[in-house]
Parts: sequence; C-alpha cells; structure tokens
Amino acid sequence: MTRFSLRVRWAVCLVVLAAPLFSACRTDVVPLSVRFRQEHSFLMSRSARLLVFESAPCTDLIQSVRASSFGDALFDSGSVQACDVYNGEVVFEGLPDRELAFVALSYDRDGVSLLTEGCRIANPYDSDGAVVIVQDVTDHYITEVAAQPAECSDPQRRCDGSCP
Repeated sequence: MTRFSLRVRWAVCLVVLAAPLFSACRTDVVPLSVRFRQEHSFLMSRSARLLVFESAPCTDLIQSVRASSFGDALFDSGSVQACDVYNGEVVFEGLPDRELAFVALSYDRDGVSLLTEGCRIANPYDSDGAVVIVQDVTDHYITEVAAQPAECSDPQRRCDGSCP
C-alpha cells in the first residue's frame, strides 16, 4: 500500500451568525494521509480531488461524487494534480471540530473517469495521528487501466519530475 501524507492546516475560523456550524473551529495542524491500495493506481492518476462533507454514510457520499455532485461540501480542493496531494500542497482551512466525512478521488488522463475513491468518517482532532483515507480502485481502473504500463515506476520520481 502506498502512503501519501498531506498536512492539513486549520487556519481561519469563520464567525458568523449561524454559529452552530462554525463555533467549534480549531487552528491545529492535522495530518491527512491518502493511501492507494495499489501503487500503480496512483502512478496512472493524473488529477485528484479532496472533499470534506458533514458526516454522512460513506457509501452515500461515494455514490454522490460518482455522479459529480459536490455541491454541499464544506471543503472542495477542485481538480488538482495527483502529485499536489503527494507533495502536501492542498490544505484545508477553518473546518469545525466534529465528526466529518473526508473523501479522496483520483482521475484518469481524461480528468473525468474515476480511478480510485475513498472515504473516512472522523473527527480530525480525535484521531491518533493522521486521518487516513484508503483509496480503492474503481471498475474503470480494473477494466481500462490496470493492464497499461505506467510511464514512471516510482511515485517520488514521478512527482519530482525525474522520470522521462
């Protein structure tokens, strides 16, 4: 299993009149770890997306994001390069201190077809260490991508640009 760490910074808490949603924000730095069960699935991923939702069953959230429904996310990184996740360049700011749903996705070259998906329900401040999201491969990966050779055989070399 390949592990990619991402430091999550909780910075500015918004204080609004609807205080119940935001009154428990914290500014602690919380690590987030996105793990791919198959290294090849990361090597074939071109883009990624990280989302945070109010706590809900992961199966429901995965079905929703498969249909490209991201509307009620508390945080949405938008489309970022898969290596941005690897290099820790995506940060979360101002999330509440309560149980949340963390969703990570990675996409094929077309930017639309899902290669991996994962979800974890956690309060980031209650976890021992990092909030870990384990990525499972999708049917698209199994049927269309798994047999293809990766252009680079090492995640670190891929992300630092040292692969041809």
